[in-house]
Amino acid sequence: MIKHVRTMLGSSLRVLALLIGITWLVSSILLPAWLSTQHLFTILRAVSILCMVSFGQMIVILSGEIDLSVGGTIYFVTVILPLLTRSQIPVWAIIPFGLILGVLVGTVNGIFVGKLKIPSIVQTLGMHLILMGLCWLIGGSIHRRCDPFLITLVSMKIGFIPLIFFILLAVSIFLFFILRNSSLGWKIRAVGSNPEASRLTGLNLVSLRITIFIISGILAGAAGVMYLGWIGRSAYGAGNILVEEYMLQSIAAVIIGGTTFKGGRGGVPQTMLGAFTLVTIFSLLRILGMEPRSRYMIMGLIMLIFVAAHFRARRR
Repeated sequence: MIKHVRTMLGSSLRVLALLIGITWLVSSILLPAWLSTQHLFTILRAVSILCMVSFGQMIVILSGEIDLSVGGTIYFVTVILPLLTRSQIPVWAIIPFGLILGVLVGTVNGIFVGKLKIPSIVQTLGMHLILMGLCWLIGGSIHRRCDPFLITLVSMKIGFIPLIFFILLAVSIFLFFILRNSSLGWKIRAVGSNPEASRLTGLNLVSLRITIFIISGILAGAAGVMYLGWIGRSAYGAGNILVEEYMLQSIAAVIIGGTTFKGGRGGVPQTMLGAFTLVTIFSLLRILGMEPRSRYMIMGLIMLIFVAAHFRARRR
């Protein structure tokens, strides 16, 4: 019986679901407006954006690498796209352009990491700084609004569920089957678990790493498009905030979900629950008036607790 209980507690999915359930129960008791349709809509919209970028981060970490450029990619997209709107470029071209920017960033990261053997932490940090610098050089204004259709699209909902949450579900199902039932998913886990053995079996690690970083770039670009539709205008001048919200939180969501930097372990459901946990706790702390520095201290504490729990479960 005790062994069975320990097995249940060792499951990251069950632990995360339990933590979310307790948080929502306490929040609904302390804050009557917590379960209002408007607040549920806001929570799910925030989850959709964080999950999108976290999925890309999860795939990179599964392969034994890390992508520190996702925050810079989101910032770059939110600064560039309003400039295109001002140039009278139609929205049907603007949205794909945000994804194309992500592809370009991911391709460069993949080539430098895969071909030139630059450590991913160095390459993606450098790319992040380049993107931040480009945003400042290109310039912009917080008063430059994005296309009204994009604002409407991100604000659309079915009941209290935002449309972009359904887009997220479609992406999550696609990635779940890719990681579970495709050769690409097997290769990602294999190179994360043992890159040298993967190389000896004949895997093309260069093209694989380029593919992995392109996926991360596309998802970060998609998150940038969603975020732009949420705030409704250029994020120029808010780069540090985006880095904190999405680079750090995407890594935290992946780690809380059980994916380790050794690679090979983790998945879509765990990352989604990790992101949902962060958004839920941060939303509660924000409503209670806790300042951002204290909220990130709580995030760090949660990360350490879950990492310790995952390592203890593995030793058993």
